[in-house]
Amino acid sequence: MNVLPRVHVLLVNYNGWRDTLECLESVFRLDYPDFRVIVCDNGSTDGSVERIQGWAEGTQLATLARDPLPPTVHTTSVQKPIRYVLGDRAHAEAGMLADAPAVDAQLVLVRLAENLGFTGGNNVGLKYLQARDEAGLVWILNNDTVVEPSSLREMVSRLTNDPELGAVGATVYWYDRPDRIQVAGGGQLSRWSGFTKVAQTQSAARTAPTRFDFISGACLLLRLDVLQRVGLLDERYFMYSEEVDWCLRMRRAGMRLGYVPNARIWHKGEGSVQRPSDRRDYHTVRSALLLIHKFEPSRLPVAVAWSITKCLIPKLVRRQWRRARPVMTAYHDFFSAVSEGRTADPGRTLAP
Repeated sequence: MNVLPRVHVLLVNYNGWRDTLECLESVFRLDYPDFRVIVCDNGSTDGSVERIQGWAEGTQLATLARDPLPPTVHTTSVQKPIRYVLGDRAHAEAGMLADAPAVDAQLVLVRLAENLGFTGGNNVGLKYLQARDEAGLVWILNNDTVVEPSSLREMVSRLTNDPELGAVGATVYWYDRPDRIQVAGGGQLSRWSGFTKVAQTQSAARTAPTRFDFISGACLLLRLDVLQRVGLLDERYFMYSEEVDWCLRMRRAGMRLGYVPNARIWHKGEGSVQRPSDRRDYHTVRSALLLIHKFEPSRLPVAVAWSITKCLIPKLVRRQWRRARPVMTAYHDFFSAVSEGRTADPGRTLAP
């Protein structure tokens, strides 16, 4: 009889405790027998840490996923209390939390002093697992998702039955339009612009595309030993494109990416960034250029021209000066980093 590997579910929270509690309610209803949850709080100022503690203790109610989602994801609350430990970044990265270095808690809550972004927050959780020499799998999951009870079991089955896979993704639906696909596993990268296109069609959910450049960071399951070959998330992205970079490194190391159509989750999307927003405009442009510079540096002039044509000129034509400003700032910061040698890895090409 095969023993299923332990899965570490990793969430990053930033001023979004309501979403996180709803996600945790669904995660703790998974039908998978062996998992633990890590929540890294990115310096929230809305009392998120205390709210999550209260939820684990049974004193803070969570909003349950609502209709018309399948009844399996929102029927009843999870039984409390849930065993948890709380610690800071230093303790987490050393592999222990406060005075409980060996405790087998169901929930590990890490309080960070500042907002490290999606990449930095996840990396603290990954460093915690590395410091403890944990084995098994890690599930990168957005905190504004709700998961079907069978989703993790379906993904683990696919990943563990194919040793050539580095990571797998699921079918991600819109939370407010639960029959409409947001991302069917992942998507592909334009090697000329640095921008991405995700698979969204119903047909894509039934049969896996022939090739993925990346798995969506909203729901990405990988083996922990993959980190020894490709490293952690690149924190220069802060947000957007970090999973693209990670998956490209997996493919460059000879691993394939997989898609599990029957694993289903529902994603609200843009939980910590309002759309449109200055922050979104800035990071979208900067991250796309960083991808091209890192993996296809010879195509950078084309990527810059494409970006200016698509992301800046339309705003200037419409006299959207406020929205143009963060885009221009992204160009300034990117080229400043290039001139100072802070973008790294020039000359490497994408996996075929």
